[in-house]
Parts: sequence; structure tokens; C-alpha cells
Amino acid sequence: MKIISNTKSRIEIEFEEFDAGFVRLIVQELLKDKNIDFAAMKIKHPSNPIPLLVASGKAPKKSLKKALGKIEEDFSKLSLSIPKLK
Repeated sequence: MKIISNTKSRIEIEFEEFDAGFVRLIVQELLKDKNIDFAAMKIKHPSNPIPLLVASGKAPKKSLKKALGKIEEDFSKLSLSIPKLK
């Protein structure tokens, strides 16, 4: 993770170690937050497919931490339910 820009109302982060699918999941969770005005993921160029997360609002860094915590919680619940599958 590489922070490109971090201001009071906007954050831009490159996710070098993750694919676009995971970053889209973060965007979806961010858009559920009433403090977020805008959240999107973009890839600058197909030859360099590093996803860039852009979010703006009242406190995007705080909202990002909250979104990541929710995703972690969801994955934890999923991993607990896997042994129940047969």
C-alpha cells in the first residue's frame, strides 16, 4: 500500500499487492459510509495494473479504516462458516 495523497477531505492510495477486485470491495464498503462523498478505483494503464483508490468526504482515512475493519469481520465470518460446508 502506497499513500499518494492524504488530506483532510481526500485520500489516494495505490494497492500494489492487491488486485482490482479487492479494491472494488473496499470502494463498495466506503460508499455505504455517510461521511464519504466519493469513492472509486481506477487503473492508470493496462500495462501497469496497480489499482488506485480515491475517496473524499469528511474523514476519508477514518472511513477507510472502518471499511477495512468491516471487510475483515466479513471474511472472518466466512472463514468460520467454511468448515460447516460439506
